[in-house]
Amino acid sequence: MYQENKEFTVYTIRRKNNWNVKNSKWNRKQGTKSRYATFVQKCKEEKELEEKAQIYLESILPILQDTQAKLVELGNPPSYKHTKENILYCVQLFSIASECQDKLDSELKTVPYAMKDVAKAFNNDLFYSGRHSIDEYRNDRVYGKVPYWNTTDKGEAITIDNIYFGPELGLTRKPASYWLKLSKKKRVYLEEQTTYAKGMISKTTTAWITDALVKVGIHHFIRAAYEALTTELDALLG
Repeated sequence: MYQENKEFTVYTIRRKNNWNVKNSKWNRKQGTKSRYATFVQKCKEEKELEEKAQIYLESILPILQDTQAKLVELGNPPSYKHTKENILYCVQLFSIASECQDKLDSELKTVPYAMKDVAKAFNNDLFYSGRHSIDEYRNDRVYGKVPYWNTTDKGEAITIDNIYFGPELGLTRKPASYWLKLSKKKRVYLEEQTTYAKGMISKTTTAWITDALVKVGIHHFIRAAYEALTTELDALLG
């Protein structure tokens, strides 16, 4: 009797093990089917997102094309030696970028996957060239946090009276119109650094404050912003 019970017990365990093996295989098959179904669903969703992105891109093409045309008409930035022209150019560049920003509701929302990197770069450069709140600050390597130059409201026309410069030189924040009319007798000390193959030479000079604003920041900004935005728009528009 004891032997029969033992055999029965062993037989029961074997059946249980066999069931587990079969069940395990069934689970693996089900898992494979489940992963494949998930893969198919993901592909379907990605295709739908690509289609939506393409539709969105086509809908905002006129905005991008208009911005591109205005930048081409604006042309390359003037030489840093042309102080007033640099300031007026900066105001025009802000106007073009801000109008584009307004129409896009701040930035590009979605683009086909192949364009994601250039779209990210464009959004970044549009941000810096567009409108900001008076409460927003950017980092200046000398003076720390300073307000942005373009603190206009959405839809507001940009002029020489609502683009502000000054804090980046440690000066009072004043509109572009103020700096354009400032007497050339108003001067600041300006350190000039010239780099050569064998080293660098620094010298301190005095400069008309408005000229210093251009040399220290405005000219570099308009040159970098124009090059970046035109290059990115070329890529987005093909």
